[in-house]
Amino acid sequence: MGVGVKMKKRIVLLFVILISFILMNVGVIAAEDSQADKQKLITDMAGRELMVPTKINKIFAANNTGAVLGYCLVPDKLIGWNSKLNNNMKKYIKGKATSLPVMGTLYGNAKSKANLEEIALTAPDIILLMSPKITKKVINSADKITGKLGIPVIVIDGQFKNTGKTLEFLGGLLGEKERAEKLKDYFENVYQKVITIAVDIKQEQRVNVYYARGDKGLTTEIKGSPNTEILRLLRARNVVDLNISAENTSGLAGNYTVTMEQLLLWNPDLIIVGSGFYTASGLVDIIKEDKSWQSLKAVANRQLFFIPCAPFNWIDRPPSLNRIIGLVWAAENIYPDLYNFDLAEEIKKFYKLFYHYDLTETELNKLLDCRLK
Repeated sequence: MGVGVKMKKRIVLLFVILISFILMNVGVIAAEDSQADKQKLITDMAGRELMVPTKINKIFAANNTGAVLGYCLVPDKLIGWNSKLNNNMKKYIKGKATSLPVMGTLYGNAKSKANLEEIALTAPDIILLMSPKITKKVINSADKITGKLGIPVIVIDGQFKNTGKTLEFLGGLLGEKERAEKLKDYFENVYQKVITIAVDIKQEQRVNVYYARGDKGLTTEIKGSPNTEILRLLRARNVVDLNISAENTSGLAGNYTVTMEQLLLWNPDLIIVGSGFYTASGLVDIIKEDKSWQSLKAVANRQLFFIPCAPFNWIDRPPSLNRIIGLVWAAENIYPDLYNFDLAEEIKKFYKLFYHYDLTETELNKLLDCRLK
């Protein structure tokens, strides 16, 4: 009888151990399944496969280009800027984005290098690396950043003509398909209107343009630079590209310096002046007072335009979604006889849709007042 009781106790004990073992493993499997449900496999625009959170609430950008994209699409998910916003920028930026921390740049030549510790502490779900060209260097940089921070870095196509695809991809990734579709539709509508006319511009209609930057206006951009991509799309001829051999500009991506003598020799039909952070305000006075500038055909004919720069430059850095309205603006000013956009309406529409900002009439008129008087 005692043996039977002992046997029963052993059986019960073994049964309890077995049940505990099963429950423990079920718990482990459930936890693993739960963790797996929080992650998903994606392929970024460089063709790289990455695991990212299923729900993405916080994003950071590796450079200013991606930050502008992030602000336009999902301002509430952006956790920081790469560079300090000046007062002019803050005026046209809404909500908490005006007070986000400046955490520096993870990719590019910017002076403000990233604060890795601060980025790690804010713990973004993903980091966007937007580049006008997706090269091995870009991919290697993305991998290195992930290696340092343990945060997936998503490579984004920054080529202007592919803006629609980029918005579609990012809208799907961030769960913002509807909003991304609105931005994509606006871009593709504007892009097609401009390009349809631009491709038929005859050789004799093409305008010779000089793009002036720097405190004296003698710094410029050259062929291949994403900062003059808008001018190339409009088939405007950059006088620097026409007169400086490719050998002398090989490997350069911008900030090419010319002399006043060269500029006088090239005598462009039209001059576009970079504004804001990249050009000193005193350049206006130089152009108005300097006899050499005054003797240029473009200046004499008042074919000199200052690029609006609120909150971001419409043509130049950062080469992001801010260039969409720049395409319309440049088309209207370079080829006024070929295009018939209602520029004022397009500017208001763009600012509301992309910058979440309703322009006043005073602000609109200031943006439109960009021609040398």
